[in-house]
Amino acid sequence: MYIKNVLGTQLYTKLMNDVIAGGSTGKYLELMNNWVAPAQAKWTLWLALPFIWTRISNKSLVKKDSDNSTPVGENEMELLLGRIQSSAEYYCEEVRKFILENSQSFPEYFTNSSFDTKPSNDIYNCGIYTGKGLNDDYRRYNGYYSRK
Repeated sequence: MYIKNVLGTQLYTKLMNDVIAGGSTGKYLELMNNWVAPAQAKWTLWLALPFIWTRISNKSLVKKDSDNSTPVGENEMELLLGRIQSSAEYYCEEVRKFILENSQSFPEYFTNSSFDTKPSNDIYNCGIYTGKGLNDDYRRYNGYYSRK
């Protein structure tokens, strides 16, 4: 989940235009400083870390190593990425809650057109099994809709 998906196109564009113009004010500034910036920083680290950890050579993808360091194992990297993702998702959920608690201050959140990215309510991306047949993808895959 990335910031634009949490904010929606209209609010995202408003915040980016404020940054270009020299900064936000009021609740927009509070939103940016307390929630959007930390969430974006966590997602940036989450996306960059695997590329920081490895290097692309002319023969393959290799892990960086030197005489004075110990490489991190894949399991440790996955654990670290999982923790960063959890933190990013937390901040995204806080963004959403802050906007909803201050809905009068953020009309752009509610004014996305059909071609815009609409704000998502699905902030967390976890692997929890919710039961057989509870979502349309599962039903479609297993022929649920083709049965009579």
